[in-house]
Amino acid sequence: KFLDGHLPEPFQGDAPCEYLEDYVFVDGFVTSLSLCQDYYSDLEMMEALDSWIRAVYKCNAFVDEMAPWKLRTSDPTRMQNVLALLVWAIKDLAIAIQPIIPGSAKKLLDYLGVSASQRQFSDIMPPPSGELARDWGRVWYNLHRAENPTLAPPTPIFPRLEMPADETAA
Repeated sequence: KFLDGHLPEPFQGDAPCEYLEDYVFVDGFVTSLSLCQDYYSDLEMMEALDSWIRAVYKCNAFVDEMAPWKLRTSDPTRMQNVLALLVWAIKDLAIAIQPIIPGSAKKLLDYLGVSASQRQFSDIMPPPSGELARDWGRVWYNLHRAENPTLAPPTPIFPRLEMPADETAA
C-alpha cells in the first residue's frame, strides 16, 4: 500500500536490527516460532498453534507500537525497516502454519513469491544457539527483493463470514 507493491528496504547495518524495539520484536517472535517447531516435533498440535498465535500477537503489537502509517510521513526510512521486518515475519508465520492450514499458507507464500524449496522450518529458524542471527530473514528477503517483484494488491485468503440477519431483532 505504502510502496506501490514493492518490497521495503530493510536495515542494512552490521547488527540484525537498528532499534531496540526491533530486537525485542525479533527475539519474542523467534522464540515463539522455535517453540512452535518443538511442539510440532512432539506432535503437540494445540501447543504448536498456541505458540504460533503468540508469534502473531508479537507482530500485531509491533505494528501497533511502530505505527508504520505514521512513519510514512515522519520517517520513511524507518517505515521501510519496520515493514521489511513484518514481511519476513509474515513469511515465517506462513511457513510455520503449513501443517495446520496448508492451502491458506500456500496462498500466502505464493503471494509473497516464496519458492517451494524455501518453505521448511529450516528456512526460518536462526542458528541453534538461540542468539539473534545477523542474517535472520535476510538471505531470502534480499535475494527476493533483488528480483524487484511487484506484489499485486492483496486479496483475502480467508472468506469473510457473513452472519444471517436475525429477523426477530428489532
